[in-house]
Amino acid sequence: MAVFPSGRAALPLYATNNDTAKSGIRIGSIDSDETLPLVSGTGPAFYVPEGYVLFTRQNTAFALPFDATKLRATGEAVAVIDGVGLWGGPPGSTLTVSQTGVLAYRNTSATDVQLTWYDHLGKRFGEATDPGPYRQAALSPDGKRAVLERLDPVTNTWDLWLLDLTSRISSKLTFDPADDTDPVWSPDGRQIAFASLRQGHLDIYRKAIGASNDELVYADNDRKVPEWWLKDGTILYTTSNGKEYHLIAAEGERRPKQIFHADFTSDEPCVSPDGRWIAFNSLESGRWEVYIAAFPGFTDKRQVSNSGGGQARWRADGKELYYLSLDAKMMALEVRTESGLETSVPRQLFETHARANSLLDVYGVTAEGQRFLVVDVVKEAPTPITAIVDWPALLPPRR
Repeated sequence: MAVFPSGRAALPLYATNNDTAKSGIRIGSIDSDETLPLVSGTGPAFYVPEGYVLFTRQNTAFALPFDATKLRATGEAVAVIDGVGLWGGPPGSTLTVSQTGVLAYRNTSATDVQLTWYDHLGKRFGEATDPGPYRQAALSPDGKRAVLERLDPVTNTWDLWLLDLTSRISSKLTFDPADDTDPVWSPDGRQIAFASLRQGHLDIYRKAIGASNDELVYADNDRKVPEWWLKDGTILYTTSNGKEYHLIAAEGERRPKQIFHADFTSDEPCVSPDGRWIAFNSLESGRWEVYIAAFPGFTDKRQVSNSGGGQARWRADGKELYYLSLDAKMMALEVRTESGLETSVPRQLFETHARANSLLDVYGVTAEGQRFLVVDVVKEAPTPITAIVDWPALLPPRR
């Protein structure tokens, strides 16, 4: 917080919105609930006595000329430093500045990961890719292909790539400069649905494998993430940080239908092979845990993990459920539904080298539950902290 020459105590704020085009830096005063927009950007912002508000956008630090008396911008934002922030991490979370002219930041770094095969006992028996900047992976229903999220080092955005797991040949699937993320396969393995920021907010697209063009499935001003493609042709997607679940037809009349609302953040839902149950992870206990509920009504819900976990996946016969613990161990539990829902105590199968993140798809399992494709971290690049004394000297002279 800063006390400006006007005598008003105020501070720049980073405001988020489901529509990312409406997210940005705002100015707010402690004696008022009103905030005023300054500029689009991401992450924390800082006011400095030299007359600037510092913020980040696309891993670049910017300085916005600012009139502290009138509490408004007086010019265009100027790029100060490139390569600010962490690869795949929260934007702008690694920049800070003192009131004495010292700026510190962590450099952008690439983390190499590798898709690795494990058997049911945890034995590694092959690598599906060379190390590279991958984040999520979706294994096809037949276990022969995978769609990968790969970071473009030039645009610093995520594209989707199709990997043939037999030949290890990968080919680019999406080409738009906006982020394309969260791929899910159609049940027949002929199409994928995914989320894209092409219109300033996450919308749902689909693409037939081998086709040249993508097709918009549904767009509005909300943030939508496709999670599962059901056998009846509908796509399950989430909004409001996983607090709302919707179904929408992939073809024909695309009218979304809300089927569930919760007061807690949840993610990574997957529907059982018979379509009667849904597994997902939720923060309602205070940490990520895995739950199963009847689908689509979300009745008879119960927690099935016992020490934290996320990203549940069903075996093709629906009799076993897998998930990752919060320390990246592959867990399994038996599921019986003949006379209601019954589950066993979870047991550990093996340890992985995946980044345990209950918001990301970092593994896939084949239909019989005997092979696991895991996004293993193989090299964490160092992320040094850089300090710049008298950083305003980097700015061009004011006119």
